[in-house]
Amino acid sequence: MKNYIKDKNVLGVFSDSSGAKAVLSYLNLFQSTSNKIIIMTNKFDSFYNEFELDIIKIKDYEHVKIPDEIDILVTGTSLPSNIELEFIKQSKLKNIFSISFVDHWTNLKLRFQIDRERIYPNKIVVIDKNAKEI
Repeated sequence: MKNYIKDKNVLGVFSDSSGAKAVLSYLNLFQSTSNKIIIMTNKFDSFYNEFELDIIKIKDYEHVKIPDEIDILVTGTSLPSNIELEFIKQSKLKNIFSISFVDHWTNLKLRFQIDRERIYPNKIVVIDKNAKEI
């Protein structure tokens, strides 16, 4: 996996535990190369403590705001929650590069859709060749 967060101020966002594992693992792997990491989630699980990263719990859509100093957004994907997509929408408005981890190859299109609107990050990271083909 490429290190996209080197020398960057990073915002990590996820809602479910599978997305959390992908995002936290990636950020934990490369954290020493980044300038700053901020992590936000609307749900909290006890395993998050296994990662030596500070995590801010936010209320669903009330606190969807990318801090000004952020250079890159790293998200999970989750259903039915779309909080990650709200952050991706903001990242596009601010011209911030975004990456999303897809933890399973089912419902790929739905993971990037709110109502009828498709919202894609700049980069999508999938788990295997099957997911890439889909």
